[in-house]
Amino acid sequence: MTQIGSFIVFLFQPFIGFFFSLKNFSSIFGKLIFIVFATLWGYCQSFSYPPSDVYRLGASFCQHGIYDFQTIIEMFDEGKAIDGYLLSINFLAHQFSNNAKVYFAMIGFVYGVLCCAVLSSLIKESGKKCEKHLAHILFLLFATSSFANIAMPRYWTAAWVATFLFLRITHRNILSDLYSIILLPLLPLIHFSYVPIAAALLVVAIVKNVASYFPNFLFVSVCVIFVLSFILPETLIGNLIPQEMLEESSKLSSKYTYVSGGADQEERVVLVNEISAYREANSFVTKLFQRLMKLGSFLLLLYFQLRKNILKKDSKVWKSYISVLIMALAAYFMSIIPSTGWRYVNVLLMMLYVLLYRYYNVFRPVQFGRVIFIMYIMNIYTISFMIYVAYVTVDLILFYAPFPFVIIHGIDFPPVNFV
Repeated sequence: MTQIGSFIVFLFQPFIGFFFSLKNFSSIFGKLIFIVFATLWGYCQSFSYPPSDVYRLGASFCQHGIYDFQTIIEMFDEGKAIDGYLLSINFLAHQFSNNAKVYFAMIGFVYGVLCCAVLSSLIKESGKKCEKHLAHILFLLFATSSFANIAMPRYWTAAWVATFLFLRITHRNILSDLYSIILLPLLPLIHFSYVPIAAALLVVAIVKNVASYFPNFLFVSVCVIFVLSFILPETLIGNLIPQEMLEESSKLSSKYTYVSGGADQEERVVLVNEISAYREANSFVTKLFQRLMKLGSFLLLLYFQLRKNILKKDSKVWKSYISVLIMALAAYFMSIIPSTGWRYVNVLLMMLYVLLYRYYNVFRPVQFGRVIFIMYIMNIYTISFMIYVAYVTVDLILFYAPFPFVIIHGIDFPPVNFV
């Protein structure tokens, strides 16, 4: 379908038009539709499920609006804030709207721009031709931090920023390195727990050339940290990093705070049970697949280590591998954190997909379909989670109604209140 045709279909049904536009993703129209759809995804957050982060953030936006930027500065001064991304979006949205859907539309726009920047940069590296296996790698990269993750905007927005900076740092250009180093402070400003990721990227930018002479030492170090991450006590990391990184950004406590007030006792019991069920649903399966993905990331590193002599034939691929090893040291160490540490492995996986994309694009190994199949098996939970969160948190009108009806549906949306 032509670019204009995709745009027309998008106006009649955004979801279908979005899929058609992916065939022309490298074009201006393709990128535009991608970003607009991400914005619509944010706009169509339903705020109908109290245990979700979307509900909490929407209620916080409506009940604690920021109308003066000085308020943000005061929150930092008083220690009430440790990162400022959502606070800034809150301020900007309130300059013209009190609608929580507009707030999330702005979050979706930023998310879409960053995601588009990463995917389009990779496609550009392959000469704007996305062969079948490359398309699968891009999908797996996207699924790791998909539009569904807009429901948890700070961490996953920072994930795309980190992946974009990784792309730039491993691009064989000293100007890209300097540009990326300047942007590294953005990571903890979006989500404070990204301090270790920012530090690791800084190390990558500085030492990747020297470290490329010691790949075996790096890989053995990764093996040691990987094993230790399963056996070290969780209390160890608590003594090394700020408490804010160990907590899920006080999300859990804030949820229980609003559940404990404003509703009668029976409603509170129901909501606490819902929240517990939401966070602990299929706990065994969740932890199993998180460990599977962690193991899968290590096996992918092993896959590359066994092919290091091939990787050395291309400077960009080789530097990408060395950089991934350094990032793996940080990710596996941070994975010790209870409850939320698995997310650092997901960030590592996003960078591994960048490496995998570059590796296949340059060397075109035979029987690569087996690698793709294994990666899909490893990502069953991630893909299922993407579908489930979309169902729970997004207005289904996005998937069947014309563009104008989707917009009209959210106009004059009532305030979201803490239950």
